[in-house]
Amino acid sequence: MEKIEQLFRQHYSKMFLVSRMILGDEETARDVVSDVFADMLSGKLRIPPNSTEGYFVVLTRNRCLNSLRKMTLHEKVKAGLKVDHAVDIVHDENRIIREIDHEMSKADQMLRFIDRELTLQTRRVVNMHYCQKLTYRDISEELGISEAAVYKHLAQGIKRIKEHFNPKNNG
Repeated sequence: MEKIEQLFRQHYSKMFLVSRMILGDEETARDVVSDVFADMLSGKLRIPPNSTEGYFVVLTRNRCLNSLRKMTLHEKVKAGLKVDHAVDIVHDENRIIREIDHEMSKADQMLRFIDRELTLQTRRVVNMHYCQKLTYRDISEELGISEAAVYKHLAQGIKRIKEHFNPKNNG
């Protein structure tokens, strides 16, 4: 249960983004991602050890495509989806996969930068806040530093990341 909660915190936002991109509907996208986690909880879905973010993205993509295939013609029209040929779905799927690959490549570059260029404490604070979704208070308690120090580490980390990845946008 605890492991699934951690996976939820770690991967839900990206899984939801992928689902929303494919399905075009926030409510249906949430349902698909929620079903993945419900299947994990019920034991219907077993997650391989050391599963990466890519595993969860592909899992979500496949669930979305299954959902699209099961939709009736009426549901597709209502959702605003093209219904003329399965080729359209495959073309859209390939475009979405390229977009996901591009975004994941950018995320990987950013994670490598964080691991190599930020101080250990700043790296911990950034990871705890953005990956584990912990609050400033939770981070300060876990690391034994003040909330002001947490804020300073986050600000420093964000500044360094922006300077590296958006050099033209820095004043």
